[in-house]
Amino acid sequence: MQTCARRVVELDILIVLDFMCPWSFIALKSFDTARQKFFKEHNATDGIKLDFIPYEFDVPGTYPASGTDWTDYCKSYGEQKAKYLLEEKLPRAFQLGKEIGIDFQIDRRIVHTPTVNNALILAQQHSVALPFALRMLTLHFEQKLDPNDKNLLAAELETAGVPKSPIDQMLAESAEIHDQRNRSIAFPSSQLE
Repeated sequence: MQTCARRVVELDILIVLDFMCPWSFIALKSFDTARQKFFKEHNATDGIKLDFIPYEFDVPGTYPASGTDWTDYCKSYGEQKAKYLLEEKLPRAFQLGKEIGIDFQIDRRIVHTPTVNNALILAQQHSVALPFALRMLTLHFEQKLDPNDKNLLAAELETAGVPKSPIDQMLAESAEIHDQRNRSIAFPSSQLE
């Protein structure tokens, strides 16, 4: 009987993630599916090191605290772009999402993401950023939950394996301080080539 040796595949991957972007969700879920399939088919050990950079497309203060309806957000770009977004771009994203198991909900709200971005950094420090990010994207886009809800974040971080003490500390600190830190993260030029 012949046995195959397990190979270790080592890669460093930088992922820029916007929790409000449906394309970020599609890309991350597609990446995770491909990663799992590759390691299973090639009898390899997952040696991928993921570094997440949380990103927020819109300037803080763009939306009210309660967020903005997704359709209204699209309409804020003017009639021509709203027509493109609502009649072409989003339906395409929704179809691609459906093909990989994402059930996008058009009536979700767009919110600023400082707290969930900080939670992602904390999850990364505890090597659980990928499952945490996928779970939070699912809860937001499919179940229409606010990804900045502190109780939700605490529960999801704990479920992912982050100890309670750093969760409490992160949630107690000012979102503004964390948001400034998140925005100061720069892309090393060598990682963009």
